[in-house]
Amino acid sequence: MRLKRSYSCASIIAAVLLAGCASGPDFSAPSAPDVSAYDYEPLAETTADNAQKFLKGEEIPAAWWELFRSPGLNKLVEQAIKDNPNLAAAEASLRVARDNLSAGTTMFFPTVGGSLSSARNQVTAAASGLAPATSVYSLHSASVGVSYNPDVWGGTRRSVERLQAEADSALFQKEAAYLSLTSNVVTLAVAEASLREQVEAMSGIVASQEKILEIFKLKFKSGAVPKSALVAQQASLATAKASLPPLKHQLSVTRHALSALIGQMPEKQPSAVFRLSEMKLPETLPLSVPSKLVEQRPDVRAAQENLHAASAAIGMAVSARLPNI
Repeated sequence: MRLKRSYSCASIIAAVLLAGCASGPDFSAPSAPDVSAYDYEPLAETTADNAQKFLKGEEIPAAWWELFRSPGLNKLVEQAIKDNPNLAAAEASLRVARDNLSAGTTMFFPTVGGSLSSARNQVTAAASGLAPATSVYSLHSASVGVSYNPDVWGGTRRSVERLQAEADSALFQKEAAYLSLTSNVVTLAVAEASLREQVEAMSGIVASQEKILEIFKLKFKSGAVPKSALVAQQASLATAKASLPPLKHQLSVTRHALSALIGQMPEKQPSAVFRLSEMKLPETLPLSVPSKLVEQRPDVRAAQENLHAASAAIGMAVSARLPNI
């Protein structure tokens, strides 16, 4: 009896000690590259035209598009954040991951179950050969069960760790979708402004070429210029007209892309019309080193959390090979 008691006590102590560690490797985030500059030559403090200044170590504001000081652009970005389907899908994925994490943490607690049943029975004495008499009674029964699976090998903790990493990865994927959305909206808005200026400039060139062609026709009739000069002017006008439809097509494609980003059909194009003259360049430009950018990029951090989840899955696999209590 003494041997059995000492053996059981040793088992309990060993289980408690093992519960303090988790099986599998402990995840360690890889360090950022040791890079402090983009080039061996120091960068200038301002742009070539001295219109913008570089600020080393300056943080980029969350609403960075407001630096262009364009009310139409600010409104368009806000509408895209509100109605873009890709961002809504990323938010839904984040909610799913967080709900899975909340459900996974319940594995640390005991499971309690219960049942309750009632029955009403009638017994007659005639079945026993006695005088006919009946007895009616009610029978109530209840049961409660409590079960708990001790996390001896740390498999449960690794499982929750994996769910936490997946939730963090979903969060960074949402941030990546947010940055991708806002940057695409701003890029397309600037592209639209540039294309609109090109279309207007090319339309002005076509109008000028048409006026010049009329003058060449009058001069040709009067014999002031040869026919070769008239044909050359006609070719110049045809070249200018040929370059106008592709610019208009690119402008239409850009407007349709903006409609898709703000969650609308192409027939409902954005109400804002962008021009380069209405956008102001930021006066200061934040400058960060490559290692800092790597640490801040949400896609890199999402990949790091995916690696964290894979590391936790190794611990889960190791604990699954060990005896379960």
